Amino acid sequence: MRCNAGSMTSTPVSGIRHILILKADRFRCDALRHSAQIVFPGSVVAIANRMVEARAALSADVFDLLVTGVVLLDGDVLDLVAACTEGLRRARRVLIVTGRTDSRVLGSLRVLPIDGVFDPLSEGMDAFEVALNAIAAGRTYWSASVLERLASPAHTFASVCRILSPTEQLVFAVIGGGTDDRAAAEQLGMKPSSIQTVRRSLHHKLGVQHKGDLVRLAAQYGFVQFTPDGVVRPGFAQLLAARRPSKTRDGRLGAVAPA
Repeated sequence: MRCNAGSMTSTPVSGIRHILILKADRFRCDALRHSAQIVFPGSVVAIANRMVEARAALSADVFDLLVTGVVLLDGDVLDLVAACTEGLRRARRVLIVTGRTDSRVLGSLRVLPIDGVFDPLSEGMDAFEVALNAIAAGRTYWSASVLERLASPAHTFASVCRILSPTEQLVFAVIGGGTDDRAAAEQLGMKPSSIQTVRRSLHHKLGVQHKGDLVRLAAQYGFVQFTPDGVVRPGFAQLLAARRPSKTRDGRLGAVAPA
């Protein structure tokens, strides 16, 4: 269960000396770095403004703390966070800094192994320093505004996830970016006929009739983001991991049958 800055986790953590800040906005990066060096004097703070820079830094070093936004044009931050907090744990602790309110992002953050989400639109830099201190002391910090959105009955991502199976969500993320059935089948390792079956199920469950409606809803619910560099699918690796592979007739692992 995620909690705010006032709730303790079970085990205190050690000091934070090596920090990576990942934000596309250079001015915001400087502000976050300044606060981090106030809270952790003597710490080494690395800055990355692009996903390729962050991946290179995480490949070379293990960081005590990763502070990151969720929007970059050259990659999916949610997938990066999932990858660097599992296995070798390239980031020991993670604090997300975002004012995003769309359902897909908030829903993905809720299930990621992170230490908190700070909303800069509802709290100032003094509160950010409180968040850093809380995480250093072994607590988690979720801005009240974020917790309120997640608890809201109108939290559309939660509503969509309740009615769509993992396979339907995966196909929704692919065809919601404008991909046709044949290309979606190739990307997901499924038959075109299976994609068509899932598409019909999506039309029925979401109450729409046209392909354009699926694209609109996929963007509205945060399954896809359209950027100048192409389509980004936040949390796509999480959706992919949620599929349960089944064996084909020759014994190889194949795509899960559509729900």
